[in-house]
Amino acid sequence: MATIDVGIPPQFAASFGSDRGANRDTEPTKWVEQMQMIQQGYTGMSLLVDINRDRLFTIGTVLLALAAGSWIGSLLH
Repeated sequence: MATIDVGIPPQFAASFGSDRGANRDTEPTKWVEQMQMIQQGYTGMSLLVDINRDRLFTIGTVLLALAAGSWIGSLLH
């Protein structure tokens, strides 16, 4: 079977699952580590949003009340 060289630099070969990198059976590749880091970052960000959801709701409510007051004020003037 012929192989096709797609021009991936050797330092990035492990990230794309090439056999030129570390042994894939015994240690995770860089790609797996990067995906785990992204997943942990997403989990952390969703936790921050969950914790601060009430603050965002309060700010939104205040802005909506100010806009409604301004609209009603423009009708009365």
